[in-house]
Amino acid sequence: MSIAAASLKHITAMSFDFAPLSASQASRSMRLLLARLPTKPPMPGMDLPDIKTKTVATDAQQKIEITYKNKQKLVLDHLASEARLSDLVMKIEEPARALRLKEEGL
Repeated sequence: MSIAAASLKHITAMSFDFAPLSASQASRSMRLLLARLPTKPPMPGMDLPDIKTKTVATDAQQKIEITYKNKQKLVLDHLASEARLSDLVMKIEEPARALRLKEEGL
């Protein structure tokens, strides 16, 4: 499971602080999410978000920070990011989906 292209279009930046050697669910979900992000724009004319990664020593220091086109930020700390990959994607896509619906006038 990865972030849909329609939602990715409303994300301007993604920052991942994760512990690569950790066996925790949060670290695993972050690594899977990073691996599934596209390396090329899925649609012509679409810009990919700026992606920053930083390795940290412990699970408690892990976090994900997402910036959307409307400058809204979503910060998921190590407790919130303990979710499975599908739950993590839903948390990230929810504000992007709201922006898309607002853009479409629904």
